[in-house]
Amino acid sequence: MKRRKHVPRGYYDAINYSVSWGDILRIVGITTSLKANPNPVRYLKLKCCFHKERTPSMYLYEGGTFKCYSCNVIGDVFGFVMRLKGFDYWKTVDFFKKHFKITPDNFQKFIEDRIKEVREQVVVKKDDGLDTLPF
Repeated sequence: MKRRKHVPRGYYDAINYSVSWGDILRIVGITTSLKANPNPVRYLKLKCCFHKERTPSMYLYEGGTFKCYSCNVIGDVFGFVMRLKGFDYWKTVDFFKKHFKITPDNFQKFIEDRIKEVREQVVVKKDDGLDTLPF
């Protein structure tokens, strides 16, 4: 049996910040009418996948975390997939490798891409036409 190596903590951060809830829900086959919140705290609200309910009580937060305020299940994107699909730890790692090409070996690229994306959003033009960061 092939021995698997330890997965670095940054791997989970790469998943939580680079994988969207919309992509996860589409891949796992959850079709629901999501309700977006117009408030500054960004989240999606839907009926909980882990118990039956009439009104939505599960919140999927920006940044890759979730909480059901009815059954008190909390976690991140990785844990959501693991629990929903009934996967073990390594099968969940394989899920993200297959669908998002994120592996414990290449996760650093996703962090670098995210930093680049954020920097591009905050670049401002100076009076002389040169780009600069506002800090």
